[in-house]
Amino acid sequence: MVAMLTLFLTARSLGERLEEARVLWARVAPNRRRVGRTLEGFLSALGRLPWPALKTLERQLRPRVAALLERRWDVAGWIPFGVDGSRLALPRYEKLERCFGNPGKGEFPQMWLTSLVHLPTGVPWSWRLGKATSSERKHLLQLLPTLPPRSLVVADAGFFGFDGWQRMTRHGQAFLIRLSSNCSLYVDYEVEWDFTEGLAYLWPTKQQHRAKPLRLRLVRVAGRNDGGAKHDLWMATNVLESTELSRETASTLFRMRWEQEVFYRSYKVTLAKAKLASRTVGQAVREVELALLATQLFLAQANWAAQRGGRARPAGTAPAARQVRRELRDLLRGGFRPGYLGRLAESAREHRPTRRSAKSTRDWPRRVPHQPPGPPKITRMSCELKQAIEKELAAA
Repeated sequence: MVAMLTLFLTARSLGERLEEARVLWARVAPNRRRVGRTLEGFLSALGRLPWPALKTLERQLRPRVAALLERRWDVAGWIPFGVDGSRLALPRYEKLERCFGNPGKGEFPQMWLTSLVHLPTGVPWSWRLGKATSSERKHLLQLLPTLPPRSLVVADAGFFGFDGWQRMTRHGQAFLIRLSSNCSLYVDYEVEWDFTEGLAYLWPTKQQHRAKPLRLRLVRVAGRNDGGAKHDLWMATNVLESTELSRETASTLFRMRWEQEVFYRSYKVTLAKAKLASRTVGQAVREVELALLATQLFLAQANWAAQRGGRARPAGTAPAARQVRRELRDLLRGGFRPGYLGRLAESAREHRPTRRSAKSTRDWPRRVPHQPPGPPKITRMSCELKQAIEKELAAA
């Protein structure tokens, strides 16, 4: 609990945040065991925290989080989850460098974090940690058992891969993933300029003799010149029936994928967890796990309060964090004030549907300009290839 409380305190050093968190814990639970006074002792105790206990807590909290988010749980019958990865900086200690490594960007060792985020609310659902060079695609496959029924994985073009898509399809996991020019698909029709959707097949040439073709639905959302997306959006899904997942719903869900990026900005910038303070491998892993658990509970509570208050928008991390810090300061002065959830409900995000100004106001030096993914390579099948694909699918 003390480690979680330090996430919301604003003192510059971890030692100062620890002192404040100890006092808060004594106010909240006066009859419980106290925490050590020194930072070294606290980090040592953190490293001894049982790992199975943390994972058990994570599993037990998910149903409770789902219950809190019930009013905004699904969209058109699907429960959308975004997936993406990011790196967290670590102190320059030899043990951390040996364990996690350095990807070649910067001088600090780094830890890889892959997370699944509930898109209607922006609440993290599950996550996986690894070395700086870990594969987010492999992490996604390891996180699939944590997803509830009727969930839909929504991902950007970095998650393209025949093996991963085949495994998700085999296990009944629906996905909606953006395509890029690295993807090659086969179709049995001509793709005209006004193409919207149709069946397509993914069958890498090098794997034709050992893998079955993958039947997909190819969806295209045309770019607009009215302030919306300027480039065509190409997506692939293993939900083949448009009655199950319409093109309009797919477009809406992929626009919601931005909540995954918002989560990382909230976690690393707003809550200041871009760099860890731990000095050993055990401490670093437990620090991240507890910080993610605290973020999950905090965002779930803020969204629950916004829903109870009749707010149509999800909660904003920055205003919700400011409100929690006010409550903690009031607790230090005297005690809890009534009406906390009502005040927390005011942290709902602002709604500006008529905004036309750019969100990025400056061109940062040394930053490579963002280039949107190009369209996939679409090839019309020959008669021989079509017969081979139909034969493989019939045998499957």
